[in-house]
Amino acid sequence: MQTGFFLFILVQFLYLPVYGHVGVTFSTNTDLKTVMEKLEELQTTVHLQSDRISQLEKQNRNLERLIATDLHNNDNKHEERISILEKQYLCLEERLKKQSKNITSVKTLERTTMKKMSGLLSRQNVQEKLYRNLKDRLQNLMHSQEEKSFFAKALTQHKESLIRKERLLTPVTTTASLSNIVAFYAYFSKNVLSPGLHHILTFDNVITNTGNAYHSHAGTFIAPRSGLYVFTWTIRIYGTSYHSTELMVNDNAVGSTYLNPVNTIDGSVTGTVVVHVDQGDDVLVRTRDSYNNGHINSDIVGKSSFAGWALV
Repeated sequence: MQTGFFLFILVQFLYLPVYGHVGVTFSTNTDLKTVMEKLEELQTTVHLQSDRISQLEKQNRNLERLIATDLHNNDNKHEERISILEKQYLCLEERLKKQSKNITSVKTLERTTMKKMSGLLSRQNVQEKLYRNLKDRLQNLMHSQEEKSFFAKALTQHKESLIRKERLLTPVTTTASLSNIVAFYAYFSKNVLSPGLHHILTFDNVITNTGNAYHSHAGTFIAPRSGLYVFTWTIRIYGTSYHSTELMVNDNAVGSTYLNPVNTIDGSVTGTVVVHVDQGDDVLVRTRDSYNNGHINSDIVGKSSFAGWALV
């Protein structure tokens, strides 16, 4: 096709003088060789341009394929991204629903807590009123206890005075065979229920009373002669009870004991005193003016007892 085109052009050049056609005119002396060279150059240019056009068309087709491939890949990526975003959206929506439920639960719990706090505040007010009432009652009780303690001390002193008077009226008798021995031992035949303050403990069951110096009805030992004596007493306690006791020689406390089992043990405490006693002095065991509560026990398991003897 291109060869025919060039032949057509060549014929036009050859027949220009004949037809006198305007355009490009050649003289009769124009060298045919020059024309052919020009035509060859033109043909070469056309070939180069055709090749260039073909290359450009190929590049264009390749570019189109690349663009199409990129678009397809981008579409796939966008679809994957959209799918991921949709899943994330669904997850966020689910989390939002759960959070909404949690918020509702928290609000419900808050309302319940506020109601409970209101109830607790009301109970606290009631407890405070009860505390103030109990405090007032305790203060009144303390005043009453102080009055009872005062009357108990007065009663104890009166009882001790009666014991001394009884001692003066009671003759001291001894047997001829044991005239130089003085010893006694006695214990409670039953539990002593809630002894008060400065309560004289009367150990009523007498086992030994050599010299007849111990008086079980009064719980008092009256020294038949002056000398050095040993006295020992044992107090058994258990449960929530606790007691403090003291050994008295006339009006002087020469020994004391204390036991608080704290509701964990069943035990006893023993006190021992070595002391000089004059003839006619009385020796007894009594509760102290504090740290006393509950019962003093004495049974087959363990005795609460009082004993003494003269050394010289």
